[in-house]
Order: sequence, then C-alpha cells, then structure tokens
Amino acid sequence: MSGDEKEYEYEESTVVVEIQGLMENDFLRNVAHAKVLGIETGKPLLQLDDYTFTGEFQDMLCSAMLFEEISRPKDPDNITASTKLELCGTANKKWAVKRVFLKHNKEGQQDSNAETSMEQNSDKEGDDEQSATVNEVVYPVDEVVSFAPVERSSAYQT
Repeated sequence: MSGDEKEYEYEESTVVVEIQGLMENDFLRNVAHAKVLGIETGKPLLQLDDYTFTGEFQDMLCSAMLFEEISRPKDPDNITASTKLELCGTANKKWAVKRVFLKHNKEGQQDSNAETSMEQNSDKEGDDEQSATVNEVVYPVDEVVSFAPVERSSAYQT
C-alpha cells in the first residue's frame, strides 16, 4: 500500500426508520433518490427526493425482524394465497424522524446554531400549509452517505 492510500474502517448497522407524519401510503415505493446527511452528528438528516427529515436514534425494547417480499400471489383477490418473504436483517435501534424544512445558512452564522435553530413541529395535520408550524434547520453538512431505497422495506444500511 502506498502512502497516498488510506485504510478506512467502517461500521455497518441496520436501523428501522420510522417516518412520522407521512400521509401517503405508497410514498416510499416512489422514492428515486435517498441520502443521509451528517450521519456522525447527533441529529442527522434523511433526504428522500425533495423531502427532508430529521430525528433521533432510539433503542427498541425488542429486535425488529425485517423481511423482503420475494414472490407475490398472482391473483390479488385470493386472500388465502400467501406472499413469500425472506428475512433480510434484524435491528435493535430505530430512527424516528419528522419532516423539516431547510433554510440557507447565512454568512457569519455559527455552526452551533444547527441545534438551536431547530423548532419543534406540532403534530397538526391539514391541507392548509399556512396554519402548520414549519421546522427550519440551519445545518452544517460534512459527510454525505447516498444509497438507493430498498423496495418494500423500511430499513437502510449505512
């Protein structure tokens, strides 16, 4: 190995991502691009297409078993037919995230303001965007992790 090459160590873990406040059931199936920003920080960001989420990692009381569909019954009306599932992983942590809106970091603003400028989002849901509370986050991003969404699964490996 030459002096220019660095040896990197990495840790792989599986977490369940719990997205709070999504109204569309098929939202995750239609996601084309996904990123995790600031994975080494206390409050990383999850970006799914044009939507941005942030939250905290939490320990789960039990392990979550994650399955992937490998075959689906040909007749959707036949409720006795079973879907074939394959175990793709287990997780002991979950990442509970809520949607946030980002604003540009003004020049001279300190990086420490990332945590203090975050406002708690109320759990109001409605069609009128004017009445909803908006989260604004000024967030320094040092590290970006990109990945493709896993179809029919709510866990991502980073």
